[in-house]
Amino acid sequence: MSTAHDDIERFRELLRQARPEDFDGHTEFERMAPEERLMWLSQCAQFCAEINGVSR
Repeated sequence: MSTAHDDIERFRELLRQARPEDFDGHTEFERMAPEERLMWLSQCAQFCAEINGVSR
């Protein structure tokens, strides 16, 4: 079972491997269906809440 610390370290490693073009806004958010947009936003909010909870 992974811990929150392990998850954060894995995430940080993925960020280190990321390229600038990975952040060029190509999510095609405007093409998503309303339900897909809500799911995407929900996952972003969950991620932020989990990261903020771990960093305290």
